[in-house]
Amino acid sequence: MSSRLNDSLLETFMSTFYGYGEFGSRVQPAIWFVGIEEGGGAAQAEIQQRLDLWSARGGEALEDLREYHLALGATAYFQPPVSMQPTWSKLVRLFLTLNHPGVPASLDDVKRYQSESFGRRGGETALLELFPLPSPSLRTWLYPKFSKLEYLQTRSLYAGTIGGVRAANLSRQIRTLRPRAIIFYGVAAAQWWANIAVQVFQPDEKIESLWTARTEHTLFAIVRHPVSRGATNEYFYNTGVRLNALLNR
Repeated sequence: MSSRLNDSLLETFMSTFYGYGEFGSRVQPAIWFVGIEEGGGAAQAEIQQRLDLWSARGGEALEDLREYHLALGATAYFQPPVSMQPTWSKLVRLFLTLNHPGVPASLDDVKRYQSESFGRRGGETALLELFPLPSPSLRTWLYPKFSKLEYLQTRSLYAGTIGGVRAANLSRQIRTLRPRAIIFYGVAAAQWWANIAVQVFQPDEKIESLWTARTEHTLFAIVRHPVSRGATNEYFYNTGVRLNALLNR
């Protein structure tokens, strides 16, 4: 294995890759889920595998969540017996409730949608990240060990170099494609979410830890991160019911 990542491929990935699923269109608007960054990335070999596979599959802005992870050998969340992915499963619960608020999603419903439909090409959802590089946590930054790129030597340099560009690109996609709803998860990143939405969010009058804004075409929401304190199944169910009501007001 090389002592460092392929920095040329790494830069192409950072400027191109945004996540999984479908952005949608004005004719068939999608629902977007937007987070700060993917988990993982604890080892250089894992990151290089992700880069190489992404490139070999066409180097697209959006990948297919199921197909990409199966190709990586990450089968637990997609093949029987399906395991609940801590972040995806709660976002799925919110999505299913938003579309069918009168029928609480069962464990089997969530597993089925997570494994078969969430973040799929040709589907109805996009699972996006503001920052493209996976990291074990927001407090961990390993890329100085993996790359010679100057702006990857600290997390703050990385955020300052590419965060604004990627936020502006997402804003441009929103104006062009008009998603039905965009659900930003992670309250601590509220300023990033406001910059992307170009909206002022207001606290919801009925659900604690829910902030919303809307335009003529898109409902924006900021919700708790699925693995944060208080991010229970009940919270995501109640939030889904509330967002359905706001969408259909």
